[in-house]
Amino acid sequence: MRPPPLAAVTILLVLGYWVFMRGHEGLLDRAAYAAFGWTIAAVALAASLISAFGALPQLPQLRRLNAPTQFGIRQLVRELTEVFQARSFLCLFLSTLLFWTSAGLAATLGVHANLYFWKLPDEVVATLPLVNIAGFVAGLPLSTYLTHRFEKREVALIGLFATCGVQFVAAPLAILGLLPTGTALHIILGAVAFAGGMAGTCAFVAWGSMMSDAVDEHELLFGA
Repeated sequence: MRPPPLAAVTILLVLGYWVFMRGHEGLLDRAAYAAFGWTIAAVALAASLISAFGALPQLPQLRRLNAPTQFGIRQLVRELTEVFQARSFLCLFLSTLLFWTSAGLAATLGVHANLYFWKLPDEVVATLPLVNIAGFVAGLPLSTYLTHRFEKREVALIGLFATCGVQFVAAPLAILGLLPTGTALHIILGAVAFAGGMAGTCAFVAWGSMMSDAVDEHELLFGA
């Protein structure tokens, strides 16, 4: 339900756009993707091992639960039924599922759009994702401000609609011939990426906090 850590995303983007798939031809090179995939897998494995072994000293301080002695299909079905009986969790789960599905499609198609629709220079294609990451960071104080003034659900809706809105605006305007070309277009697309990152942070922070509330509600309703 949570977005990946910004540091991990930044490493992925830098390795992808500036090392393995640098330039227009690199994005179209199948061999570059294979090497990139293996490298990212190694980075992910190393990060997982560091995190796991780094957490070992904290084990004595963690709350210990009595694990069930037996676990079967009947218990699994019962617990899944309980999970989806919680309306707040169901709404949260479905909304984040739809959002991340659409976000994954947008990110994948965005590479093709940058190359063939916007026809951006290679350095701009590689820079826009980093601008988006900067927007995520800049959105942290904004999300703090909004969560002090509005309910979590309202902040999540604001972030969601703003994220979708900024992604929707540019392409129709370009089709209608209302956007400039050259450097001015690059600046506009950078502003869209930055604004989308800020809006996304607002939604992500609210969603994460709401998930904690959903866990507490589940324990209250079902005692588990």
